[in-house]
Amino acid sequence: MANLPDSVRTVMNRIESAGYRAYLVGGAVRDMAWKYPVSDWDLATDAPMDVLLAWYPTFHPGWRFGVVDAGPGIELAMLRAESAYSDRRHPDRVLAIPAIRQDLIRRDFTVNALAVNDHGLESGADTACSDLQNKVWRAVGAAPTRFAEDDLRIFRLVRFHMTYGGTIAEETWQAARAKLGEGITVSRERRLAELLKMLRAEPLNWKSYRNLDLDRGFERPPMQMLPWKWPPSTEARLLYWIRQGFWDFDGACQWLGRWPLARGQRRSLIDAAYWLWKQPEPTGWAYAARLGTPGSGLLREMAQAQGYDGILDAAPLAITPWELQARFGLTGQKLGEATRYLRHLVAQDPGKNLRATLERELSLWFKG
Repeated sequence: MANLPDSVRTVMNRIESAGYRAYLVGGAVRDMAWKYPVSDWDLATDAPMDVLLAWYPTFHPGWRFGVVDAGPGIELAMLRAESAYSDRRHPDRVLAIPAIRQDLIRRDFTVNALAVNDHGLESGADTACSDLQNKVWRAVGAAPTRFAEDDLRIFRLVRFHMTYGGTIAEETWQAARAKLGEGITVSRERRLAELLKMLRAEPLNWKSYRNLDLDRGFERPPMQMLPWKWPPSTEARLLYWIRQGFWDFDGACQWLGRWPLARGQRRSLIDAAYWLWKQPEPTGWAYAARLGTPGSGLLREMAQAQGYDGILDAAPLAITPWELQARFGLTGQKLGEATRYLRHLVAQDPGKNLRATLERELSLWFKG
Protein backbone atom coordinates (compact mmCIF):
# COMPACT_ATOMS: atom_id res chain seq x y z
CA MET A 1 0.00 0.00 0.00
CA ALA A 2 2.97 2.28 -0.47
CA ASN A 3 2.91 5.23 -2.87
CA LEU A 4 -0.76 6.01 -2.32
CA PRO A 5 -1.59 9.71 -2.82
CA ASP A 6 -2.26 11.52 0.44
CA SER A 7 -5.83 12.24 -0.69
CA VAL A 8 -6.57 8.52 -1.12
CA ARG A 9 -4.87 7.60 2.14
CA THR A 10 -6.91 10.26 3.96
CA VAL A 11 -10.21 8.76 2.73
CA MET A 12 -9.15 5.24 3.71
CA ASN A 13 -8.00 6.36 7.16
CA ARG A 14 -11.30 8.13 7.75
CA ILE A 15 -13.23 4.97 6.99
CA GLU A 16 -10.98 2.76 9.11
CA SER A 17 -11.11 5.22 12.03
CA ALA A 18 -14.91 4.97 12.01
CA GLY A 19 -14.71 1.19 12.44
CA TYR A 20 -15.30 0.13 8.83
CA ARG A 21 -13.06 -1.50 6.22
CA ALA A 22 -11.70 0.35 3.19
CA TYR A 23 -10.17 -1.29 0.12
CA LEU A 24 -8.38 -0.11 -2.98
CA VAL A 25 -10.06 -2.06 -5.78
CA GLY A 26 -10.14 -2.77 -9.49
CA GLY A 27 -8.05 -0.97 -12.06
CA ALA A 28 -6.05 0.97 -9.48
CA VAL A 29 -4.73 -2.29 -7.97
CA ARG A 30 -3.97 -3.66 -11.44
CA ASP A 31 -2.17 -0.52 -12.63
CA MET A 32 -0.09 -0.23 -9.48
CA ALA A 33 0.96 -3.88 -9.80
CA TRP A 34 1.95 -3.38 -13.42
CA LYS A 35 3.58 -0.03 -12.66
CA TYR A 36 1.25 2.03 -14.83
CA PRO A 37 0.19 5.52 -13.73
CA VAL A 38 -3.15 5.52 -11.91
CA SER A 39 -5.60 8.26 -12.88
CA ASP A 40 -8.77 6.94 -11.23
CA TRP A 41 -8.70 5.68 -7.66
CA ASP A 42 -11.58 3.31 -6.86
CA LEU A 43 -12.26 2.48 -3.22
CA ALA A 44 -14.80 0.11 -1.71
CA THR A 45 -16.09 -0.06 1.85
CA ASP A 46 -18.52 -1.91 4.10
CA ALA A 47 -19.73 1.44 5.47
CA PRO A 48 -23.46 1.96 4.74
CA MET A 49 -24.63 4.38 2.11
CA ASP A 50 -26.12 6.87 4.57
CA VAL A 51 -22.70 7.24 6.20
CA LEU A 52 -21.00 7.73 2.83
CA LEU A 53 -23.50 10.40 1.80
CA ALA A 54 -23.05 12.19 5.11
CA TRP A 55 -19.29 12.31 4.62
CA TYR A 56 -19.32 13.02 0.86
CA PRO A 57 -22.59 14.73 -0.14
CA THR A 58 -21.35 15.99 -3.52
CA PHE A 59 -23.63 14.58 -6.22
CA HIS A 60 -22.31 11.57 -8.13
CA PRO A 61 -24.25 10.06 -11.07
CA GLY A 62 -23.73 6.59 -9.60
CA TRP A 63 -25.25 7.34 -6.19
CA ARG A 64 -28.20 5.03 -6.94
CA PHE A 65 -25.70 2.20 -7.24
CA GLY A 66 -23.88 3.03 -4.03
CA VAL A 67 -21.11 5.27 -5.38
CA VAL A 68 -20.03 8.67 -4.02
CA ASP A 69 -17.40 11.22 -5.01
CA ALA A 70 -14.74 11.21 -2.29
CA GLY A 71 -12.45 13.75 -3.92
CA PRO A 72 -10.78 14.57 -7.24
CA GLY A 73 -10.23 11.28 -9.06
CA ILE A 74 -11.51 9.21 -6.10
CA GLU A 75 -14.72 7.17 -6.24
CA LEU A 76 -15.93 5.41 -3.10
CA ALA A 77 -18.50 2.63 -3.37
CA MET A 78 -20.27 0.50 -0.82
CA LEU A 79 -19.71 -3.25 -1.10
CA ARG A 80 -22.57 -4.50 -3.18
CA ALA A 81 -24.12 -7.37 -5.08
CA GLU A 82 -26.04 -6.80 -8.29
CA SER A 83 -29.04 -8.52 -9.83
CA ALA A 84 -29.85 -9.04 -13.52
CA TYR A 85 -29.02 -6.38 -16.14
CA SER A 86 -32.31 -5.91 -18.01
CA ASP A 87 -31.00 -2.89 -19.93
CA ARG A 88 -27.59 -4.54 -20.55
CA ARG A 89 -25.95 -1.71 -18.65
CA HIS A 90 -27.31 -1.15 -15.12
CA PRO A 91 -28.20 -3.79 -12.52
CA ASP A 92 -31.91 -4.07 -11.78
CA ARG A 93 -31.17 -4.06 -8.05
CA VAL A 94 -28.15 -3.25 -5.86
CA LEU A 95 -27.80 -4.86 -2.45
CA ALA A 96 -25.35 -3.85 0.26
CA ILE A 97 -23.20 -6.79 1.37
CA PRO A 98 -20.67 -7.24 4.18
CA ALA A 99 -17.90 -9.22 2.45
CA ILE A 100 -15.40 -7.89 -0.08
CA ARG A 101 -15.18 -11.18 -1.97
CA GLN A 102 -18.89 -11.04 -2.79
CA ASP A 103 -18.27 -7.60 -4.27
CA LEU A 104 -15.31 -8.77 -6.33
CA ILE A 105 -17.03 -11.74 -7.97
CA ARG A 106 -19.42 -9.42 -9.86
CA ARG A 107 -16.54 -7.69 -11.72
CA ASP A 108 -15.64 -8.18 -15.37
CA PHE A 109 -12.10 -9.64 -15.51
CA THR A 110 -10.00 -11.42 -12.93
CA VAL A 111 -7.19 -8.84 -12.98
CA ASN A 112 -9.82 -6.24 -12.05
CA ALA A 113 -11.28 -8.44 -9.29
CA LEU A 114 -8.66 -7.63 -6.66
CA ALA A 115 -8.81 -5.53 -3.52
CA VAL A 116 -6.02 -4.49 -1.18
CA ASN A 117 -5.62 -2.60 2.08
CA ASP A 118 -3.20 -2.60 4.98
CA HIS A 119 -4.66 -5.91 6.16
CA GLY A 120 -3.87 -7.82 2.95
CA LEU A 121 -5.05 -8.78 -0.52
CA GLU A 122 -8.46 -10.18 -1.47
CA SER A 123 -9.50 -11.67 -4.80
CA GLY A 124 -12.77 -12.50 -6.50
CA ALA A 125 -11.45 -15.42 -8.54
CA ASP A 126 -9.07 -18.30 -7.83
CA THR A 127 -6.88 -17.31 -10.79
CA ALA A 128 -6.86 -13.56 -10.10
CA CYS A 129 -3.36 -13.37 -8.61
CA SER A 130 -1.76 -15.64 -11.22
CA ASP A 131 -3.58 -13.82 -14.02
CA LEU A 132 -2.30 -10.53 -12.65
CA GLN A 133 1.23 -11.91 -12.52
CA ASN A 134 1.04 -13.32 -16.06
CA LYS A 135 -1.09 -10.56 -17.64
CA VAL A 136 -3.97 -12.83 -18.61
CA TRP A 137 -7.35 -11.32 -19.46
CA ARG A 138 -9.95 -13.77 -18.18
CA ALA A 139 -13.62 -13.20 -17.39
CA VAL A 140 -14.67 -13.65 -13.78
CA GLY A 141 -16.82 -16.77 -13.62
CA ALA A 142 -18.56 -17.92 -16.81
CA ALA A 143 -17.49 -15.66 -19.68
CA PRO A 144 -20.79 -15.97 -21.62
CA THR A 145 -22.65 -14.81 -18.51
CA ARG A 146 -20.37 -11.83 -18.05
CA PHE A 147 -20.79 -10.68 -21.67
CA ALA A 148 -24.55 -11.31 -21.57
CA GLU A 149 -24.85 -8.99 -18.55
CA ASP A 150 -23.19 -6.12 -20.41
CA ASP A 151 -21.75 -6.56 -23.88
CA LEU A 152 -19.66 -3.41 -23.49
CA ARG A 153 -17.27 -5.80 -21.73
CA ILE A 154 -16.28 -7.14 -25.15
CA PHE A 155 -15.05 -3.68 -26.11
CA ARG A 156 -13.35 -3.23 -22.74
CA LEU A 157 -11.60 -6.58 -23.18
CA VAL A 158 -10.12 -5.52 -26.51
CA ARG A 159 -9.25 -2.05 -25.26
CA PHE A 160 -7.47 -3.46 -22.21
CA HIS A 161 -5.51 -5.85 -24.42
CA MET A 162 -4.58 -3.04 -26.82
CA THR A 163 -3.47 -0.84 -23.92
CA TYR A 164 -1.68 -3.30 -21.65
CA GLY A 165 -0.80 -6.26 -23.86
CA GLY A 166 -0.77 -9.74 -22.33
CA THR A 167 -2.92 -12.66 -23.47
CA ILE A 168 -6.66 -13.29 -23.59
CA ALA A 169 -7.84 -16.58 -22.10
CA GLU A 170 -9.26 -18.86 -24.80
CA GLU A 171 -12.69 -19.34 -23.19
CA THR A 172 -13.02 -15.58 -22.73
CA TRP A 173 -12.01 -14.93 -26.35
CA GLN A 174 -14.47 -17.48 -27.72
CA ALA A 175 -17.31 -16.13 -25.57
CA ALA A 176 -16.61 -12.60 -26.82
CA ARG A 177 -16.59 -13.81 -30.43
CA ALA A 178 -19.89 -15.65 -29.95
CA LYS A 179 -21.61 -12.70 -28.26
CA LEU A 180 -20.41 -10.28 -30.94
CA GLY A 181 -21.89 -12.59 -33.58
CA GLU A 182 -25.27 -12.46 -31.84
CA GLY A 183 -25.38 -8.67 -32.11
CA ILE A 184 -24.59 -5.73 -29.85
CA THR A 185 -27.19 -4.01 -27.71
CA VAL A 186 -25.02 -1.52 -25.81
CA SER A 187 -25.55 2.14 -26.72
CA ARG A 188 -23.49 3.94 -29.34
CA GLU A 189 -22.57 6.50 -26.70
CA ARG A 190 -20.77 3.91 -24.59
CA ARG A 191 -19.19 2.21 -27.61
CA LEU A 192 -17.89 5.55 -28.89
CA ALA A 193 -16.28 6.25 -25.51
CA GLU A 194 -14.42 2.94 -25.78
CA LEU A 195 -13.37 3.66 -29.36
CA LEU A 196 -11.85 6.99 -28.39
CA LYS A 197 -9.82 5.20 -25.71
CA MET A 198 -8.76 2.50 -28.19
CA LEU A 199 -7.47 5.17 -30.54
CA ARG A 200 -4.77 6.00 -28.00
CA ALA A 201 -3.14 2.64 -28.76
CA GLU A 202 -0.52 2.47 -31.49
CA PRO A 203 -1.27 0.56 -34.74
CA LEU A 204 0.90 -2.42 -33.76
CA ASN A 205 -1.40 -3.06 -30.79
CA TRP A 206 -4.60 -3.48 -32.83
CA LYS A 207 -4.19 -7.22 -33.48
CA SER A 208 -6.99 -8.33 -31.13
CA TYR A 209 -9.31 -5.66 -32.61
CA ARG A 210 -8.77 -7.04 -36.12
CA ASN A 211 -8.86 -10.71 -35.12
CA LEU A 212 -12.19 -10.27 -33.33
CA ASP A 213 -13.50 -8.21 -36.27
CA LEU A 214 -14.61 -5.52 -33.86
CA ASP A 215 -15.48 -3.29 -36.83
CA ARG A 216 -18.86 -5.02 -36.66
CA GLY A 217 -19.36 -3.64 -33.18
CA PHE A 218 -18.70 -0.12 -34.47
CA GLU A 219 -20.91 -0.57 -37.55
CA ARG A 220 -18.00 0.07 -39.87
CA PRO A 221 -16.79 -1.91 -42.90
CA PRO A 222 -13.57 -3.90 -42.41
CA MET A 223 -10.41 -1.88 -42.06
CA GLN A 224 -8.47 -0.99 -45.21
CA MET A 225 -4.72 -0.70 -45.02
CA LEU A 226 -3.76 2.84 -46.03
CA PRO A 227 -0.16 3.98 -46.64
CA TRP A 228 -0.45 6.82 -44.13
CA LYS A 229 1.13 7.31 -40.76
CA TRP A 230 -0.81 7.50 -37.49
CA PRO A 231 -1.38 11.15 -36.39
CA PRO A 232 -0.85 12.07 -32.72
CA SER A 233 -4.22 13.39 -31.49
CA THR A 234 -7.26 11.22 -30.75
CA GLU A 235 -9.57 13.29 -33.00
CA ALA A 236 -7.19 13.05 -35.97
CA ARG A 237 -6.88 9.31 -35.36
CA LEU A 238 -10.67 9.05 -35.40
CA LEU A 239 -10.62 10.78 -38.78
CA TYR A 240 -8.01 8.29 -40.03
CA TRP A 241 -10.02 5.36 -38.58
CA ILE A 242 -13.13 6.58 -40.44
CA ARG A 243 -11.18 6.91 -43.69
CA GLN A 244 -9.82 3.38 -43.28
CA GLY A 245 -13.30 1.88 -43.14
CA PHE A 246 -15.32 3.56 -45.87
CA TRP A 247 -14.75 3.46 -49.60
CA ASP A 248 -16.87 6.55 -50.25
CA PHE A 249 -17.38 9.89 -48.56
CA ASP A 250 -21.17 9.46 -48.34
CA GLY A 251 -20.77 6.31 -46.26
CA ALA A 252 -18.47 8.15 -43.86
CA CYS A 253 -20.96 11.01 -43.51
CA GLN A 254 -23.78 8.58 -42.75
CA TRP A 255 -21.67 6.94 -40.02
CA LEU A 256 -20.80 10.32 -38.50
CA GLY A 257 -24.46 11.29 -38.53
CA ARG A 258 -25.48 8.21 -36.52
CA TRP A 259 -22.93 8.44 -33.71
CA PRO A 260 -23.29 10.80 -30.72
CA LEU A 261 -20.54 13.30 -31.46
CA ALA A 262 -20.71 16.95 -30.48
CA ARG A 263 -22.12 19.04 -33.33
CA GLY A 264 -18.93 21.04 -33.87
CA GLN A 265 -16.77 17.92 -33.76
CA ARG A 266 -18.97 16.14 -36.29
CA ARG A 267 -18.85 19.15 -38.63
CA SER A 268 -15.07 19.35 -38.36
CA LEU A 269 -14.67 15.63 -39.08
CA ILE A 270 -17.01 15.75 -42.08
CA ASP A 271 -15.24 18.78 -43.56
CA ALA A 272 -11.81 17.22 -43.06
CA ALA A 273 -12.97 13.82 -44.36
CA TYR A 274 -14.15 15.48 -47.57
CA TRP A 275 -10.55 16.41 -48.37
CA LEU A 276 -9.22 12.94 -47.56
CA TRP A 277 -11.40 11.56 -50.34
CA LYS A 278 -10.95 14.49 -52.71
CA GLN A 279 -7.17 14.81 -52.28
CA PRO A 280 -5.48 11.52 -51.28
CA GLU A 281 -2.06 13.14 -50.85
CA PRO A 282 -0.67 15.46 -48.11
CA THR A 283 -0.18 18.27 -50.63
CA GLY A 284 -3.96 18.44 -51.08
CA TRP A 285 -4.55 18.46 -47.31
CA ALA A 286 -1.95 21.22 -46.97
CA TYR A 287 -3.81 23.26 -49.57
CA ALA A 288 -7.04 22.90 -47.54
CA ALA A 289 -5.21 23.76 -44.33
CA ARG A 290 -3.76 26.94 -45.87
CA LEU A 291 -7.20 27.80 -47.18
CA GLY A 292 -8.47 27.64 -43.60
CA THR A 293 -11.43 25.39 -44.42
CA PRO A 294 -13.47 23.90 -41.56
CA GLY A 295 -11.54 20.88 -40.29
CA SER A 296 -8.25 22.41 -41.44
CA GLY A 297 -6.65 21.72 -38.06
CA LEU A 298 -7.17 17.98 -38.55
CA LEU A 299 -5.85 18.17 -42.10
CA ARG A 300 -2.78 20.06 -40.88
CA GLU A 301 -2.11 17.31 -38.36
CA MET A 302 -2.60 14.58 -40.97
CA ALA A 303 -0.19 16.28 -43.36
CA GLN A 304 2.44 16.75 -40.66
CA ALA A 305 2.16 13.09 -39.65
CA GLN A 306 3.06 12.10 -43.22
CA GLY A 307 6.19 14.26 -43.06
CA TYR A 308 4.89 17.25 -45.01
CA ASP A 309 7.16 20.15 -44.06
CA GLY A 310 5.77 22.93 -46.26
CA ILE A 311 3.62 25.88 -45.18
CA LEU A 312 0.43 24.76 -43.44
CA ASP A 313 -0.95 28.00 -41.99
CA ALA A 314 -3.27 30.42 -43.73
CA ALA A 315 -1.35 33.70 -44.20
CA PRO A 316 -2.99 37.14 -44.54
CA LEU A 317 -3.15 38.28 -48.15
CA ALA A 318 -0.37 40.65 -49.14
CA ILE A 319 -3.06 42.99 -50.47
CA THR A 320 -5.93 43.99 -48.17
CA PRO A 321 -9.62 44.36 -49.09
CA TRP A 322 -9.25 48.12 -48.60
CA GLU A 323 -6.45 48.19 -51.14
CA LEU A 324 -8.54 46.10 -53.54
CA GLN A 325 -11.25 48.72 -53.28
CA ALA A 326 -8.81 51.58 -53.90
CA ARG A 327 -6.75 49.88 -56.64
CA PHE A 328 -9.53 48.13 -58.58
CA GLY A 329 -12.69 49.88 -57.35
CA LEU A 330 -14.17 46.62 -56.04
CA THR A 331 -17.13 46.60 -53.68
CA GLY A 332 -19.82 44.22 -52.46
CA GLN A 333 -20.13 40.84 -54.15
CA LYS A 334 -17.30 41.50 -56.61
CA LEU A 335 -14.93 42.30 -53.77
CA GLY A 336 -15.87 39.03 -52.05
CA GLU A 337 -15.31 37.03 -55.24
CA ALA A 338 -11.91 38.62 -55.84
CA THR A 339 -10.82 38.01 -52.26
CA ARG A 340 -11.86 34.33 -52.42
CA TYR A 341 -10.02 33.92 -55.73
CA LEU A 342 -6.81 35.33 -54.25
CA ARG A 343 -7.10 33.15 -51.15
CA HIS A 344 -7.39 30.02 -53.27
CA LEU A 345 -4.46 31.19 -55.38
CA VAL A 346 -2.24 31.70 -52.34
CA ALA A 347 -3.40 28.40 -50.77
CA GLN A 348 -2.29 26.59 -53.94
CA ASP A 349 1.05 28.40 -54.06
CA PRO A 350 2.11 30.41 -50.97
CA GLY A 351 4.96 31.89 -53.03
CA LYS A 352 2.45 34.02 -54.90
CA ASN A 353 1.48 35.96 -51.79
CA LEU A 354 3.23 39.14 -52.93
CA ARG A 355 1.46 42.42 -53.65
CA ALA A 356 2.73 42.76 -57.23
CA THR A 357 1.98 39.12 -58.02
CA LEU A 358 -1.55 39.30 -56.64
CA GLU A 359 -2.30 42.53 -58.53
CA ARG A 360 -1.06 40.93 -61.77
CA GLU A 361 -3.09 37.76 -61.16
CA LEU A 362 -6.18 39.79 -60.39
CA SER A 363 -5.79 41.81 -63.61
CA LEU A 364 -5.63 38.53 -65.57
CA TRP A 365 -8.67 37.25 -63.67
CA PHE A 366 -10.66 40.34 -64.73
CA LYS A 367 -9.68 39.83 -68.37
CA GLY A 368 -10.54 36.13 -68.21
